[in-house]
Amino acid sequence: KIRDIGEQVEFDPAKKDKKKKLKFPKSNVLQFFLEGGTIVSARPSGTEPKIKFYINSCTPVKCGKDAELVKAKEEAAKLCDAISKEITKILDSAK
Repeated sequence: KIRDIGEQVEFDPAKKDKKKKLKFPKSNVLQFFLEGGTIVSARPSGTEPKIKFYINSCTPVKCGKDAELVKAKEEAAKLCDAISKEITKILDSAK
């Protein structure tokens, strides 16, 4: 799904005509909800002429399982790197 906080709507790109109204403070932010629970947020910088992207990834880990935590952090870093590269590729193609 996509959340447009400025327009106060959330929708599934496959069903653009079905929009859910939001009740958040308006802000110039787009959020893209990916499979697996990862969220990519985009917003303009407040001080520079650029777009800032934030990638939120969450992997459940059992309490006290250090090896699982290390593996989850590695997987999250790989996922964030792959998403970052894809965003860069898309933006570079728009130049």
